[in-house]
Amino acid sequence: MGGGQRIIVSIATHPTITREWDVQFALPEDGPLNNLLARANISVFRFPGASIRNGEKTLGDLLLYAQSFFHLVGWFKQAIKTSDVKYLYTSSPRYLLQMLCAVHGQPTRIVFHLHHFYRRRSYEWFLKFVLSRPQVVSVICPSQAAEQWVRSILGPLPKIVRVSNWVCTEIPVLKAYPTSSAPVRLESESPSSFRFAVIGRVISIKGQDIFLEAAMRLINLGVDAEFYVIGSSAFTDQPDYETDLIERYRSEARIHFVGHVETMSEIYPQIKCVVVPSRYEVFGMTAIEGMYYGVPVIVSDFGELPRIVEFGRSGVIFENGSVDALFDAMNMIYYDHQYRQTLIENAGIHVRANYLPESGIARIQALLQ
Repeated sequence: MGGGQRIIVSIATHPTITREWDVQFALPEDGPLNNLLARANISVFRFPGASIRNGEKTLGDLLLYAQSFFHLVGWFKQAIKTSDVKYLYTSSPRYLLQMLCAVHGQPTRIVFHLHHFYRRRSYEWFLKFVLSRPQVVSVICPSQAAEQWVRSILGPLPKIVRVSNWVCTEIPVLKAYPTSSAPVRLESESPSSFRFAVIGRVISIKGQDIFLEAAMRLINLGVDAEFYVIGSSAFTDQPDYETDLIERYRSEARIHFVGHVETMSEIYPQIKCVVVPSRYEVFGMTAIEGMYYGVPVIVSDFGELPRIVEFGRSGVIFENGSVDALFDAMNMIYYDHQYRQTLIENAGIHVRANYLPESGIARIQALLQ
C-alpha cells in the first residue's frame, strides 16, 4: 500500500472509528489490499471501477470512462440504498463525479481526503466544480501546503480542514495478518556499510534520479556506503522511469533496487539515513516514518517537508532538485556520527509529539460526527 492507502486503512480499521461506524470497503480491483482486508474480516465489495488509467488521457480513455460512468453511478446508488450509507469516504478524484450523481437527492454525503497535488488546470477546474458542491461536506488536507493549494482553488470554504498525516507502518488489525512470514533483509556488499535509502513510488516527482546521482558521487569518493531504492513504478504513469534507472545503474554493485516492500517496519531499522528528494510532495510520510524509527532524514525544501523537518535539529533540508546540495547533505550525515545522534534524539521527540495516530484519527472521528 502507498502512504495514502495506509492512512485510509488506518482510519477505517481503528477501534475509535469501528466502535461508532460500520465500515465497508469498496475497491475497484482484486489485489493484495483486498486479500489483506478480507483476512482481517473487514467487508470488501468489488465495484466496477472508472475504466481510466493514470497519466495523459487519450480520446479512447475518455470514451471508456464515459461508457463506465453511468454503470458506476448505478452501483453507488444501489450500495447507498441497500447499506444505508451515511458517508462515501474517498481519496480518489476519479470517482468523485459518479459519487456526486449517486447521492443527488439522498442524505448520503461525501468526504474527500486529499493525498496528491493535481496541478493541471483541467484537474483544478474539475476539483473546484465537484468539491464546492454541498454534497461534499469535508475536504481533508494532510498538510499546510495542501490546505493552501486547495484554498487557492475553492476559496475560504469552511469544509476545508487540515489533519496532518501520521505514522502508520504498523496498522494493528492488519499486522495480525502478515502478507509473508519471511523477514525482509536488504542485500549488502559489506555488513559494515552505511545504508542510505529513498523510499516510495518510483516516479520522477519522487526524485530517485537525484538521489542516485548524489550516490554515485559518494561511491566515486570511495565511501563505505550502499544505496537502496525501495518502491516500484507499479500503478504510476511512468514505468519507463524505473526501467531507465535500473538500466543506468545496473553495473554498480553498491546501488540496489529493492522493489515494493509492504512491511516497512522491518526495513527502517536496517537503514542509516532516509533521503526524501521529492520534487513535489503533498506531505512526506517517509520523513515522519524515518524519524519515528530513529533514522536521520534528509529532505528537499518542497511543500510540507521543511515544516515537518526542522533544519539542523530534527533533520537536514536541501535545495529541491540540486544534486550538489544533496551530495553535501549525505556527505555530512555519513561522516558526523554525533550530528546523526542529535538529529535522531530531536526527531523522535518531534514525531511523537505531532505525528502519532491518536490525534489525527480523533480529528477524523470528530468530523464524521
